[in-house]
Amino acid sequence: MSWLDEYGELKILGLGESTHGTKEFFQAKDRIMRYMVENHGYKVFGIEADFGESIYINEAVLASDKSAIRDLMKDKMHFWTWKTEEVFDMIIWMCEYNEGKAEEEKVHYVGVDCQLNTYNPLHLYKYFEKYSKELIDEAGDVLSFLQTGTAEGYDDLDRASYDERQEQLTELLISLRAKRDELIELSSYHEYILAKRLLEVCKQTFELEYSYVNTEEIENNRDPYMAKNALWYMDEYFPASKMLMWQHNYHVGKVETYGPGGSMGHNMHLALGDSYKVIGFSFAQGGFNAIELAGGNYLGLKSLSITQNPKAQSLNFYFFETEEPAFAIKTEDMLKSDNWSNKLIDGIDMLNFGAVYNGSPTDYYYPIYQNYWDVFIHFQETRHADVLQ
Repeated sequence: MSWLDEYGELKILGLGESTHGTKEFFQAKDRIMRYMVENHGYKVFGIEADFGESIYINEAVLASDKSAIRDLMKDKMHFWTWKTEEVFDMIIWMCEYNEGKAEEEKVHYVGVDCQLNTYNPLHLYKYFEKYSKELIDEAGDVLSFLQTGTAEGYDDLDRASYDERQEQLTELLISLRAKRDELIELSSYHEYILAKRLLEVCKQTFELEYSYVNTEEIENNRDPYMAKNALWYMDEYFPASKMLMWQHNYHVGKVETYGPGGSMGHNMHLALGDSYKVIGFSFAQGGFNAIELAGGNYLGLKSLSITQNPKAQSLNFYFFETEEPAFAIKTEDMLKSDNWSNKLIDGIDMLNFGAVYNGSPTDYYYPIYQNYWDVFIHFQETRHADVLQ
């Protein structure tokens, strides 16, 4: 028996991390994933990674092609955060789990992020070339434009041109929908709906990339879009399955005030209610990987550390005071204490940062509240994740 059994029948279980480069977080989430797959039938592993890149990795996972994983991670993954030996070990386990299993019993690796249009257009090209000459003729110009924009940026694109390109994508989506029955007959239902989603993700990504350089014109809706992509997988692609979602604490957390539309977790909680739960991760001291920031300059990926005690009166401080090397605690149990209840209702500071760290931990303490995560997993001391060799 495990305390995780309580979450065996959820639709989605979110797994956070207070940094993007911590070995203990990655290994704990790997262990949780394996337990939930083996004991509770979770079949979908979702991650804060590019939608298109993850299709390549999932193909290898379904084929149990362990020999392809390291090169796929090095060649296809956009971000250093997941290019680690810990993530590699987890994906290898997924390949091994799928060996000899029927298709409906296999686990899947999917990405829900929408920051770059490197691979999304390529998957669409491949589908259109195979099944529809008319769509490849219609799509060629705009899909090529998206790939170029991802590579070179949209600094010189004006709003009128942006709107025109979005309209092209909308018209292409209308054409794709009009050919629904024909394309399903030629390919399959799952291939068709995946192509349709890839086109939606192209639109999302184009909007986000444009928003990065035109913040006054376009809001950054990354978290609501990640929620939509995760929910699409679970509503349409894997309707009978359960998902584990690996992301930063604030993305999976039920944080209404995070970004213009709330966090991904907030949006999933609105859609799923109590069928969505979240485990947040914290630490007191130790190592991690991050992009070092000094004097306003980004100095590249480094193995960094925090050696001082946590900020006084913070969540990390109180967890540190327990002197337990590692533990899990439910928020609902903490709320049974008046002392903890007051802190979690009023807001208590917690250390959270993602890919960048400036050497001053006090700059990264933010108030968190009772509804953000359902469980905390805390480590007193951490090590940096091992960069993929």
